[in-house]
Amino acid sequence: MSALMQHLDPSAIDAFVADREFIGRRFFQWLIQHRLRFVIRIRKNARMRHRGTGSTVRAGDEFAALALHGRRRLREKRVIYGHAVYVVAAREADEPWIVVTNERPKQALALYARRWAIEHTFAAFKSRTDRPRSFDLEATHMKEPERLEKLVAVLAVALVWAVKVGAWRHRRQPIVIKSHGRQAVSLFRYGLDYLERHLLGHDRRALRPAFHVLSCT
Repeated sequence: MSALMQHLDPSAIDAFVADREFIGRRFFQWLIQHRLRFVIRIRKNARMRHRGTGSTVRAGDEFAALALHGRRRLREKRVIYGHAVYVVAAREADEPWIVVTNERPKQALALYARRWAIEHTFAAFKSRTDRPRSFDLEATHMKEPERLEKLVAVLAVALVWAVKVGAWRHRRQPIVIKSHGRQAVSLFRYGLDYLERHLLGHDRRALRPAFHVLSCT
């Protein structure tokens, strides 16, 4: 971050969004000193101190009763890792997101949600037992930085292509919605299945619209 900030104007950064690994008194202080707005998820065992009463509570305990799909924002700032921050939470699964920010708390959850595009990218690049369809990047065992950089660049193009083809298919034949309310497959999987099937089958007619999608024509 220090190297990055030598080349960027802090005012050009809308927000620094990060997961629970990027926490702590020193890091929060560094972000504040550099006038960076941050939206960072904290761990459930993080201690929150009320500035008025001085009482402390674990973040997970504070939001333990939050209902599924619920949202909650504390009105007053809490002292966490030595700094007064706003605290907001949302529950979309078993464990709630607990997010802290130093500015504009009403926008915090929407900004943090955008970070999940990174998680979807990682899931597409890496192999996982619960997601058999992926690029399986680790299987290359590639470690040389220059070669790895080129490979990631190629995979980035392939990822965008698969997602765009998936979106095109979804417009023509919507993805099935399961009983839990989520799509049966992601746009990435939907597009990758199509490309894999027709590339391996050498079906030029079926691939023609896929290449149009890639070229944006």
